[in-house]
Amino acid sequence: MAEHLESTAARSRRWRWPLRSLLGLAVLAGLALAGAALWLDSDAGHRFIIGQVEALAPETGLRIRVGEIDGSIYSGAEVKGLTLSDPKGSFFRAETVAVDWNPLAWIFNEL
Repeated sequence: MAEHLESTAARSRRWRWPLRSLLGLAVLAGLALAGAALWLDSDAGHRFIIGQVEALAPETGLRIRVGEIDGSIYSGAEVKGLTLSDPKGSFFRAETVAVDWNPLAWIFNEL
C-alpha cells in the first residue's frame, strides 16, 4: 500500500513541472500581447501602423498615404493628412478623419 502511495505522489510530481511551464508560457504570451497592444497605441506604434497601411499594394493600384495618427487607436483616433490615389492620381484628400473604432466590437459583433 505504501508503494502505491509513493508511486502516485511521484507521478503527480512528474506532471507538475510541465503544467507549471505551460502556465508560465501562457502568462508570458499574455504579457507580450498586452505589451504589444500598449506599444501600438504609442507614437512609435502609430508610425508602425502608418508604415503598414502605406505598404499595402492591392492589384487595383490603390495607394493610401497617412500623415499622422493622433489619439488612441482603441477608441477615438484622428487620422491627419489622409490621401487616397490610384494609378491615375489622387482622388481623395482629407485633412482630418475622425475614427471611432473599438477592437472589442469585433468580439461582440457590434461593428
